[in-house]
Amino acid sequence: MSNNFNDILADIKKIKTGVQVWVPSKKENVELKVLTLAQQKAIIESSADINLSVLFFNSTISKILEQNLPDKLTSYNTIDRVQFAIALRRQIKNEISIDGGNYLLEQVLAENKLRESYIAPKVIESTNYKFSVRVPNLEYDNRVNNLLLKRYKDESIRGNKLKSLISDLFVSELFKFIEKIEVQSSNNVLDLTANITQGLELIESIDSKEFVDIVTYINNVRAEEKKYTQIPNKDLYIDIVPDFFVV
Repeated sequence: MSNNFNDILADIKKIKTGVQVWVPSKKENVELKVLTLAQQKAIIESSADINLSVLFFNSTISKILEQNLPDKLTSYNTIDRVQFAIALRRQIKNEISIDGGNYLLEQVLAENKLRESYIAPKVIESTNYKFSVRVPNLEYDNRVNNLLLKRYKDESIRGNKLKSLISDLFVSELFKFIEKIEVQSSNNVLDLTANITQGLELIESIDSKEFVDIVTYINNVRAEEKKYTQIPNKDLYIDIVPDFFVV
């Protein structure tokens, strides 16, 4: 009997299906291919390192979305990522259990389609600077995350190394939202997205008090992301973590 591996693999690729998912930032549906078993496995494995699990998880989701979406990741932002994650999980199993109750993810997705949410880019002026801020797109978010992963993934993270990771996470999350910085006294402008390493070094040299309003902007974005995880008509929220995909 001949080996039909290649023929069957070709058939599998033809069978692979997609679903229509509402994208908050675009206010329209896009087709998202559903998870393969290998992709689901990769998500579950991203929880192996407790200290880096959030970075690994977001990096893994980004790789999957890059494969499963029709457009580049620059077309989507971090609020969209929440919607995509729920849609991917819904195709594996629609039901989710939270605090002893069972809920349907299709209802969460339907409710999210009704949400009117848009956090616009803005210029935030501090005492000495003008910061151009916006919700980061997924490609840029992933590049910053991967820089940290490269720095820490082969390290034994304990003690001072753990403190260093926590502080680097704080700085990188702040950095992701700042596109450009202008010095008020000289009008010199720098696009921070052009060189991430250089940009991180630059913002670390700025006084913390200059970032207060930027932190408020970031908190508003995170609050908006959380809304998309809410169970309709309940004060309950879905944790978008690797265990969410264990069914």
